Amino acid sequence: NYVNSTIQQAMRQFSADYLNHINVYTKTAYKDEPAVAAILITNENDVTNHFGNSLLEDKNVDYHSDIYMAEANKFAKANNLSVDKTWRSWEHGPSKLFLNNLEHKFDTDMISYLRTLGVKVPIVTTSTWGGNPLSSLPALTTGDIIDAHAYQGFGALEKNPLFSPNLTHWLAAAQVIGKPMSVTEWSSEPFPTPDRHTLPLYVASQASFQGWDAMMQFAYSQISLRDAGRPSNWDTFNDPSVIATMPVAALMYRRGDLKEANTTYVLNLGNEALFNQNISPENSSFIRTAAELGKLVIAMPAVKELAWLQKSNIPANAKVIKNPNISMIPTDSTEVISDSGELKHNWDKGYMSINTPNTQAIMGWIGGNKFTLADIEVSATTRNATIAVQSMDSKPISQSKNLRITLAARSLPKTEYELPFRSEPVEGQLQIKAPKGLKLFKHLLDQKKEIPVTFKNGQYSVVLDKTLGTYWLSLSE
Repeated sequence: NYVNSTIQQAMRQFSADYLNHINVYTKTAYKDEPAVAAILITNENDVTNHFGNSLLEDKNVDYHSDIYMAEANKFAKANNLSVDKTWRSWEHGPSKLFLNNLEHKFDTDMISYLRTLGVKVPIVTTSTWGGNPLSSLPALTTGDIIDAHAYQGFGALEKNPLFSPNLTHWLAAAQVIGKPMSVTEWSSEPFPTPDRHTLPLYVASQASFQGWDAMMQFAYSQISLRDAGRPSNWDTFNDPSVIATMPVAALMYRRGDLKEANTTYVLNLGNEALFNQNISPENSSFIRTAAELGKLVIAMPAVKELAWLQKSNIPANAKVIKNPNISMIPTDSTEVISDSGELKHNWDKGYMSINTPNTQAIMGWIGGNKFTLADIEVSATTRNATIAVQSMDSKPISQSKNLRITLAARSLPKTEYELPFRSEPVEGQLQIKAPKGLKLFKHLLDQKKEIPVTFKNGQYSVVLDKTLGTYWLSLSE
């Protein structure tokens, strides 16, 4: 689609047919539908890293290769660049300037066409995903929003940011100064990672801390909801590990329970490093460590070969770093506390805590240890688990008369393709400081059942064991 005009015309025709379609129930065209928040032109379709190579002469796509080479030669000569290096899509250097421009040209034309159709919502070009370096970001600024995707294997909380990234570092590296940021895909992979129950709260906490603007998990369901479905990385609705913690994560993020970072760290690579070096969370200790401490943003330079690329306005009082290899935390660190004081990540032991007035949680390898937060105290025996307490009436936990307790641990399906999931119970002891006179309930489908709880010295003692048979409890009147 970046080089073939007939494919571009077909895409425009499809867009017209689709966006002008009148929904028979709402009597509204999709282009005018208020429930549509934004439009994505193509999904995971960058030419700057993943798919530039598919247009080369050795790929047996002669028609497209001829156009690609002609465009590369034209760009090189117009900008006094090496003709031989400009077409070499697998290398950093002049090729990354050319590929960003090629992607930008298509996106500009497509955005203009969509606007002529009457599209008013923000338009996103494609996403940064799958290990993209920072050199893939310039073309994405053509759209109204920068979108990012990231997936996580086992052990997100055990990743030492001094040496290796987890999914939150990849997402953080997509935040460009002056651009809203969305995340339309995040999850665990390969399925089923036993610690995936930690990801909803972990990702949501980082989204709030970093100031990301719109968060979506892929996916709630891709099948009919008329039956139980089957185990899948792409269907959250029937996965106990993820669906248990998703509500508390969503409320925490949407309500703004966590503070945004106090400090903004700017990676300002400049023209030469951005396009001539392969820089990403994989090899940048600054990206990984700065994202643990504060808000990370990426600056765009002024580039004479890309007149359309807007130079970033560096935020006042930001800490500007040009060297991507600098670490912002001591090299012998085993944990870090965010500059807001609300997040603690210990990669040596593999756990994380969230400590805000309205949401308090501990997750990861917590078994056998005692954790004390502002209003809760956790002593779990389940080795890897998530335990969260959240105010449901927006009062601080210590004053709330409506608290939700969320539990989650390992859930594994019978086989790769068969239900049911077998879910490990969360066991241990939970102490909560809250007003006197509350009752403890366990939630089972559409009913709740009162269970015993003790209250002494201003706090409730909740026994967590396998007899609960649920991941959701409430402490309320």
